[in-house]
Amino acid sequence: YLEGSMLQFWHHTSLAVRDVDKSIAFYEAVFEFKLVLDERGVTKKIESIAGLMGLKCDLVQLRSPISPHVLELIEFSHLDVTLPAIEERPVGPGAAHVCFQVPDLQQSLKHVESFGAVRVGAVTQFDEGISVYCQEPGGSFLEIEELYEEIK
Repeated sequence: YLEGSMLQFWHHTSLAVRDVDKSIAFYEAVFEFKLVLDERGVTKKIESIAGLMGLKCDLVQLRSPISPHVLELIEFSHLDVTLPAIEERPVGPGAAHVCFQVPDLQQSLKHVESFGAVRVGAVTQFDEGISVYCQEPGGSFLEIEELYEEIK
């Protein structure tokens, strides 16, 4: 908690996915996340918070062994809700991704691809290092980056 701040704690980051079980398997296998919450068939609460009647979801939360921050994955299903097409890139309004710093990007890229992740674009050079976006089998986006100096 920061004195004088309205912010008490950053609890979670949420990603919408196509298949929550595939996403769980990916994050557990590749990054050693552990499942800490599993709620299936949520209707009334998700309708209420999203303001969309007919919305339903399966919601899970995972935690990494290196951080108290929670990764939330939500698979939405729409009984009679019309939604715009989901972009296949993490660039639209409301889109999100998680980023993991790795010591060797090429080795890590081969590792995530061996678990079904696909590159969204090319490995790209930035002033601070190299980075690439990927999409895991369940549909969420992630970035892996190799920095020249660790950023804290």
